[in-house]
Amino acid sequence: MLHANQFVSLADWPTFDLPTTRAGVVDRVAELDEYLGDSPIWIGIENLPVIGAQGIDFDSVFVRPADFDPLAELGSDRVGVTWDVCHWAVTYSTLTAMARLEQRPDPVSAFELPALPVKHVHFASFSGHAMPTWPDQCLEGVPPLAGDISPDLLAGMLAAALDAATGDGGETGVVFEVQESDYESRKNCWATYDWLASVPELAARVDCTRRADG
Repeated sequence: MLHANQFVSLADWPTFDLPTTRAGVVDRVAELDEYLGDSPIWIGIENLPVIGAQGIDFDSVFVRPADFDPLAELGSDRVGVTWDVCHWAVTYSTLTAMARLEQRPDPVSAFELPALPVKHVHFASFSGHAMPTWPDQCLEGVPPLAGDISPDLLAGMLAAALDAATGDGGETGVVFEVQESDYESRKNCWATYDWLASVPELAARVDCTRRADG
């Protein structure tokens, strides 16, 4: 799993050359793909949120599904996406809210995905929105029922990602990127697990065998 890692400050963002930067990252991925040769290692490029959690910086090379089109053009079976559902939920809600304020059509579909196979999935919800000059921040890693986005919509986003998944042996890993106040006594992770098992369209497709107590 790789991030673009092209962080830009809020002050530098207006003059940042995003298309050229994206092309440069795609070139490096192509070099890595060639270097790996016949290795069974896959490359999953992760989608990042439209803006950083504090609203003061950006890593916006791969945010919208269309941003991944140059990677798809590489034509490599090795290169795919690590689709972060939380990041996509932040991006989708932010972009659609801005469009509706400006009386424009929604710029993306909630269930849109890149034209690449999904190699791996990260999952959680979020609360709060980060925007330039706002005092609010975005908290990632929130359980679905405690997040700001509809749990039903979040479930549909996860289902869409699983539809596009091509994991090893027909299975694709789903990592719960859920924050805890006490990592020795996890509650939010299991709340997410229990929610997932309660959603028929997801429980039937994901191994939701309940853990043993303790």
